Amino acid sequence: MLRSFLCMEGKAFPWFALRCSPPLLAGAQSPHPQRPGLLVNTSKKIISILFSIMDKSKTSRKLKMYAMAVLSLFCGGCIYFLFRSESLLMFKWAESLQLKESILRIRLQFASFQAPDFFIYALPDGLWSLSYILFIEALWLGDKKSWIYASVVPAIGFLSEFFQLLGVIQGTFDKLDAIFYITPFIIFYGVKLYYLREKPSEKD
Repeated sequence: MLRSFLCMEGKAFPWFALRCSPPLLAGAQSPHPQRPGLLVNTSKKIISILFSIMDKSKTSRKLKMYAMAVLSLFCGGCIYFLFRSESLLMFKWAESLQLKESILRIRLQFASFQAPDFFIYALPDGLWSLSYILFIEALWLGDKKSWIYASVVPAIGFLSEFFQLLGVIQGTFDKLDAIFYITPFIIFYGVKLYYLREKPSEKD
């Protein structure tokens, strides 16, 4: 199999991480044909940010991982509040906190934005999966078993979709949901393993 490489900050990074981008997988379709380029560029940016985190000291790395975890969680929540149905439980929470009216006003500002389905329904799963991975990795920084703890949520999300496909549990199987659950784990630990291979003296 031919291997492509992503050149970044003077390094060659295996293209395998980007092969997991949903629009690049066979059978994944989007009503917006220009979106694959956007997704690939976003993936490259995320990988670049992860490399910059790895280059920092242990304390700085931990703080940046916590910050990125909070940001990923926030962005996933924003997508839900801006584009998902108001019947979701999150809107009841917002109403109990007297925030629903403010959220509805903000939703009106984005009413004309035609977001693709993967952005609305699958991307939040990926962002929340990434948030969990970053939080666990920061919490257990230096522990060689951190990847095991960080795999719990992505694995549960991925397996839940797989079991829906088999009819073991109720629900509708969505291959994009399954892909977005597992892709952050593959990208993050792909970057981490590559970085440690290049700089073995900086292993935690």
